[in-house]
Amino acid sequence: MIRIVALLALLLTWTCQMHTGEADEPTEPDTPKALIDNLVKLPDGWRWDRPVCEHAKRVGDAIQLTTEAGRIWAGEGSQNRIITKEPVGDLAMVFAEIELVDAVNKWEQCGLLVYQHDDSFVKLVVEHIDGTHFVVMAIEAEDKRKVLAKIEIPDSHAQLSLQVNDSKVTGVWRSNSSQPWKNAAETQLRREKTRHFAVFSQDGDPANPRYALARSLRQTRQGP
Repeated sequence: MIRIVALLALLLTWTCQMHTGEADEPTEPDTPKALIDNLVKLPDGWRWDRPVCEHAKRVGDAIQLTTEAGRIWAGEGSQNRIITKEPVGDLAMVFAEIELVDAVNKWEQCGLLVYQHDDSFVKLVVEHIDGTHFVVMAIEAEDKRKVLAKIEIPDSHAQLSLQVNDSKVTGVWRSNSSQPWKNAAETQLRREKTRHFAVFSQDGDPANPRYALARSLRQTRQGP
């Protein structure tokens, strides 16, 4: 009996350190669901994608994420993402308040995705560049990348929202709930069956972990 318990404990520790490989679609997490859910309880309708257990925890009302060293933009994808369990319909919206706690690297960022696969997405993020923070919206699709908006902000946090209407994707932002929403950009992303909303980070430093906070994460969904 003691050996069985020890082996189970070892297996859980080993599995928690795993993450899934690259894929064209969001992958089911390798981490046992109970283990990651006990670590960080996600809102209804969301799940972990490519999880790394020790890189996330709850801090008050926020989900704290390590800013990941991997990158989805011009890279090979990022891990420890939070993604919708179901594909996004014809008309839908995602919202989160994002804060970079202690960003240092150029392009260190956290924010929202309209995500189809690692080479087809729109991102709306809070991004650190040379000591200044920006709201940045960009698209990567069909082997092309384009920055659609780069807006300097006074602090390291902002409220972000991405809205989809068929193939149209609109990004809006504001500093806080007392401010009006401002347009970031609008673009077209040809809709695929694998379209999801997600929260992600990139351009962190694995040797010196730093953090981002995601608050008030929610989505509305309409359509198939």
